[in-house]
Amino acid sequence: MRALEQTPAGLEVGAAAIAFASGMGAISGVLLALLRPGDHVIAGRRLYGGTYSVLTDLARRYGVEADHISGDDPAEFARLVRPRTRLLHLETIANPTGQVPDLAGLLAEAGRHGVLGMVDNSPASPVLCRPIEHGADVVVHSTTKYLAGHSDVLGGVAVFADEELRDRVWPRTVELGACADPFAAWLTLRGLPPVRTGRR
Repeated sequence: MRALEQTPAGLEVGAAAIAFASGMGAISGVLLALLRPGDHVIAGRRLYGGTYSVLTDLARRYGVEADHISGDDPAEFARLVRPRTRLLHLETIANPTGQVPDLAGLLAEAGRHGVLGMVDNSPASPVLCRPIEHGADVVVHSTTKYLAGHSDVLGGVAVFADEELRDRVWPRTVELGACADPFAAWLTLRGLPPVRTGRR
């Protein structure tokens, strides 16, 4: 399991990672760990359906509000941000519409307001984009897609820009039971190159 976590962390130039049982496990685990009732999320308008459903469910059941933006203009984020805004969630390439947001601009604007940036990098992979280099705090992947590469395993991973944030999420992962299993971790590692761990 540690090898699976270290490898995507190295590819994404992150400090640490958590392996999950699925991509949605990674997204849900991070959201549920970092958000509290009354918090506010700003997210892309064109999101993977499962992610949109989670944000809708958080709003309905737990009092976490979500606003959606086009992703083209950082000023749109600035107009919606409020004191309880905790998270900006984007996809590097929207699934399935293919829209590409102004990742660097939006993450920079989130950073100026002290808002965490979370990016789903599944469709792009670290080959095309490394969101942490653009200011993201968390990068999530459905390893089922490009990282595993063999179409025979379900999995997810969350890579964190710093270990403190990873340590905040880890206990919730255990409580949710969303951890990856060792055999799935081994299957996923077949599709990944060996890399140096941590930041380069």
